[in-house]
Amino acid sequence: MAIIACPECGEKISDTVKQCVHCGVKIKVCPECRKVYTEDVSFCAECGCVFKEEPSKVVKQEEPLDNAREVYSRWEKSIGALKHLFSEYIEVICGLLIILLAILTAVEFFSWSKTDSVSDTVSSINTYLILIIVVKVLVGALYTFKEHIKTVIFKNWCVSKKIDLNSALGKTLKVDFDSLELGKAKKEIESARWCVYAATYIKNAVLSTKTIIFNAIYTIAGDLALIFGCVFLSTNLEIYLWVKYLLGSDKWKFSMIEDWPFAIVTIVFLAVSIFGSVSAENTLDSARKAYVEQTLPDCCDAYEKYIPEDTAEEYINCREKKHNS
Repeated sequence: MAIIACPECGEKISDTVKQCVHCGVKIKVCPECRKVYTEDVSFCAECGCVFKEEPSKVVKQEEPLDNAREVYSRWEKSIGALKHLFSEYIEVICGLLIILLAILTAVEFFSWSKTDSVSDTVSSINTYLILIIVVKVLVGALYTFKEHIKTVIFKNWCVSKKIDLNSALGKTLKVDFDSLELGKAKKEIESARWCVYAATYIKNAVLSTKTIIFNAIYTIAGDLALIFGCVFLSTNLEIYLWVKYLLGSDKWKFSMIEDWPFAIVTIVFLAVSIFGSVSAENTLDSARKAYVEQTLPDCCDAYEKYIPEDTAEEYINCREKKHNS
């Protein structure tokens, strides 16, 4: 590094800088003789060296987001690996794990014989039931907060990018889904649904709180129903095994069933869980429908036909049947 004089103000500066720190003029140094010039000079007057123009940095412009599918795809790319957390595969895996544990519980119970220890068998059954409860609680928590967190992140991203969701939704809902290939139609419908979700949350801030409360009721009540149900099941399976061990299976009677209050409580919590699920879905459906009616009145018919999950599933199933036939 050498010290040079600025060609504009004469102050001393380093020959590695691109701009004078004193007067702000942009400079360039001849690579051959080290003569200093202002940026507008194209060749060196001392040695005749022609200065190469530095290539200007090309800023890649993002493509315009013309519809809901493009908005949703851009958002998925922006969150990277986090999108896998929001996929349904985790819930499916947990569901399969619960089924496996239930099968192991049944195998442990039905494979018992008089040569086996009742206490050991009951202990194994209780272990499987506890694992079922733990997995169910984790799945419930994931269900309660996953959709909410995903929607909030998507909503905030749309707001930060100043995306006009109304315009994107309008263009998607006016698409002729029947003319699209089935896979593309699915993506269009899913993208439009999430844009409706986010747009509704943006307009109705209270909706988020209502939804998560109802989902929490659904999840917690379902977990409690499972816990009380497992206690009831464990107690009576143990009674059955002891009766079979001591007296023979033909001596067991329906009247030997104990802890009926646990069964009643299980049914009550199941009813509360169903109430929470239905209330959450009805609240969301009403809010989304109201949003579309107010902001995109000419798209109401398309929304009713394609976007709600039940009608979308019916539409996709119908398309699949036609395709297979």
